[in-house]
Amino acid sequence: MNDTIIDTGRGPQIAGTRITVFHVMDYLRGNWQVSEIASWLRITVDKVEAAIAYIEAHRAELEPVYEEMLERDRRGNPPEVQAKLDELHAKYAPIWEERKRILAEKENGHARNTGGQQ
Repeated sequence: MNDTIIDTGRGPQIAGTRITVFHVMDYLRGNWQVSEIASWLRITVDKVEAAIAYIEAHRAELEPVYEEMLERDRRGNPPEVQAKLDELHAKYAPIWEERKRILAEKENGHARNTGGQQ
């Protein structure tokens, strides 16, 4: 491993960040350009290129781990976890909706007060 890619126990990640090479693999699969990935992740192009070089050099060991991660994601949450999430959503949905309403009223009031000009 070079000093740009380190392993702290969560898998290979870009030094000084919590961004793993698996994150970069997601964007590469989406056909993102290196500069787009760097901008989106708020890191340098050099760091993205280092991650890509690491991925290419270690593809045989990374690909099965990455595929398992994608499969776990496709399966979704276990029923007991999903039930807790659904319960939290039901509890907080009215609060979130009220917050959205207040923000929309503020936004609309601002637009009226400025004659619709921002």
